[in-house]
Amino acid sequence: MLKALTCIFVFFTFLIFSIVNVFVRKPYMDEIFHYPQALKYYNGSFFEWDPKITTPPGLYLSSVTILIPLSKLIEYDLRKIEYFRITNLFFTFGNFFLLYKILCLQHLKDEERFKIFSAMNISMFPVLYFFTFLYYTDCGSVFFVLLMYYWNKKYCFISAAIAGALSIFFRQTNIVWVF
Repeated sequence: MLKALTCIFVFFTFLIFSIVNVFVRKPYMDEIFHYPQALKYYNGSFFEWDPKITTPPGLYLSSVTILIPLSKLIEYDLRKIEYFRITNLFFTFGNFFLLYKILCLQHLKDEERFKIFSAMNISMFPVLYFFTFLYYTDCGSVFFVLLMYYWNKKYCFISAAIAGALSIFFRQTNIVWVF
């Protein structure tokens, strides 16, 4: 059941992602700030910063870490907004997985389907799931906070501290969750 539900979640997320990118071809809302900044990072200009951006560079660094090696591997230019949005697909799938793992730690006696449905339900919470399809910091921010929480529950405190520090690179307000 876990594999089937995970496949359904991934399939529909990809489907919605594709539909959004058909209709939202240009940067939308705050993407007008994030996308040009990400392009600067993609081009190696790490010290050029748009003063209108108030979040740290975690999203841009993540995108560059994913897209540059992928671009070289497939020999294709990945500088379009839809490719940068893919970063949040990775984080959304990571959030789903981490939520499932956290629920497994907290609900040892519950049925598997309860855990997977709960992870899916939380992952698709509208306030978070909406940003899966755009280039925003929300999905990465939540990913590293969840990773911190997961490692803390596993008593891996150094890993938890590193994940917490990385979460601050996405949203400085994550310091509330870290401390």
